[in-house]
Amino acid sequence: MKSNPAGARSPAPTVGAAAEEGDAAPVPRDRFSGLFGDELFDALLALVRTHAAVALGHDSPEPIVSDRTFQELGFESLTAVDLRRRLVAETGLELPVSVAFDHPTPTLLAEHLAELFGEGESEAGSELADATDDELFALIDAGNSDDAEAAR
Repeated sequence: MKSNPAGARSPAPTVGAAAEEGDAAPVPRDRFSGLFGDELFDALLALVRTHAAVALGHDSPEPIVSDRTFQELGFESLTAVDLRRRLVAETGLELPVSVAFDHPTPTLLAEHLAELFGEGESEAGSELADATDDELFALIDAGNSDDAEAAR
């Protein structure tokens, strides 16, 4: 077993660490499944601020002001990559390495994450997620019938 050099920090536990200890780790996306609108945005903003604080070595998210750019907050390329890695682990979303620079404030990044979670879906779209296979096939068949009539 290798020893930790003086002053080196151990990496923070990840979602998978709980599974290794025998606890059932939640599926990352499930954590946000019952949230919509402002609740989803608020949860994602808190997540972004918390992980931005950890990436910068802060003890709390208080220093992370939501409308300041990550660069103003002290982010460099390595801390941006660390933030992205943490957000991928927590959300299960596929995010580009440049996500903190593409969406340069915690607010903009949280808005982007909300969009990726389907925040813009209509109510009908969310109802389809709960539809049975038979209901989905009926909708497809109905759509094909409408297309055939329109072609005549």
